[in-house]
Amino acid sequence: CWAATLAAAPQEPVVSKDSLSVHEVKRGNMPILEMVSGTISGIGPDKATVHFPAKNAGAVRNGEAASLQIAPPAILHGKVGLVDASGGGETASAEIELTDPLPKGTSVGTAVSGLIQTGEARDVIYFARPAQARPDSEATVFVIEADGQHEVRRTVRYGRQSGPLIEVISGIAAGDRVIVTDTSRFAGSERIKIQ
Repeated sequence: CWAATLAAAPQEPVVSKDSLSVHEVKRGNMPILEMVSGTISGIGPDKATVHFPAKNAGAVRNGEAASLQIAPPAILHGKVGLVDASGGGETASAEIELTDPLPKGTSVGTAVSGLIQTGEARDVIYFARPAQARPDSEATVFVIEADGQHEVRRTVRYGRQSGPLIEVISGIAAGDRVIVTDTSRFAGSERIKIQ
């Protein structure tokens, strides 16, 4: 009977620590970032025209800091110039005046992606957003336990998304280390062992 009970006990899945991406949950001021994409629209002076949802046009203002990327890992800094939400459609645009020089060989029409800082959320809990995380939703994540050898499932409630960051309303705390790698294959497990 004892042997049968042991045989029936569920096994903890084992995952290699080398296959995991871990982010630490923080408490503090979270920058509010608008994700944008567009193209280089001028050279000498260097500028880009980027697009974002029209519903957020009121938050994007002249003079705000922007960072753009053509090819990782190089980041180009600049500031918002003209904002145009007059099209009446679902997208608005902004001109980014670049303060960093464009990489050699960049031409008008080169694709860019980036972030515009539109504000700051003060004294919140946040971390780098897992790919499957959605704002104002509930999800499960795996948190590394104190022994560093196990992950335990937790239900987390998300608040605002800010570019690559997401606010935490409940479920995990500052200092927790969260697995942000896709763990959907462990959906039926409460704990995972790390090797």
